[in-house]
Amino acid sequence: MLFKSPDNLERYLVELVQAQGMIGSFEHAYAARAVAHQQACVTAFHEFSGYLDEAFAASDAVMLAHDVRIHCEAGRAHIDHLVITRFLDVFLIESRIEGDQLIINEQEEFAQRYNDGTTIFVRSPVNQLRRNLIVMQHVLRSIDVPGKLGQAITPHFHRFVAIPPTTRLDNQSPIRNEYFLKPAEIVARIQSAARRGPVLSLLRALSSQQLSDLAKIVVRWHTPDKVDFIGKYRVVPA
Repeated sequence: MLFKSPDNLERYLVELVQAQGMIGSFEHAYAARAVAHQQACVTAFHEFSGYLDEAFAASDAVMLAHDVRIHCEAGRAHIDHLVITRFLDVFLIESRIEGDQLIINEQEEFAQRYNDGTTIFVRSPVNQLRRNLIVMQHVLRSIDVPGKLGQAITPHFHRFVAIPPTTRLDNQSPIRNEYFLKPAEIVARIQSAARRGPVLSLLRALSSQQLSDLAKIVVRWHTPDKVDFIGKYRVVPA
């Protein structure tokens, strides 16, 4: 079941393009590169959103939401893709990765490199997943999740970074490679989590109505955000 589509990400790109006119010539080339990179990341995000929609939008065993931004006392979360199964398996997925190679150095710094030699350093999607986990744990603790036969249902969290099929991973850091999966591998993990044996189905599965009610509550936590691209890309008005 699809409960939230992406916000208007293209609007943010328009604002970033407009911001180029406010900066000096030294920073202009950097901002132009940032525009192209951000456009590519938005494309990667939409492609993976469509991939998940095709797999799960019609399923009554899986709740699906894209581009969820939550601000609460536990912190700020920006979840590219939130998936919750009927067994309360919670998948937090980052997908704004593109380029020919994703590089992670020993200091856990991330860069996306292209075959023409261009390299763009990006914020750590793994750190973003850590923040998202803390916030979603807080959100679900605040919700009275129903169980069956007196059995409480405990959320089980999964965190992944979706890597485009053609992107190579060069991980020199202590971060485990299991965080980074291709789209088909992530979909297979979700499908496996949504299918359990009959005993667990009896004791732990939410009904489709219960899952729908839970999804509606979670999505209500979403707070649309305004992206400060000038600050994000550290360009200073002339």
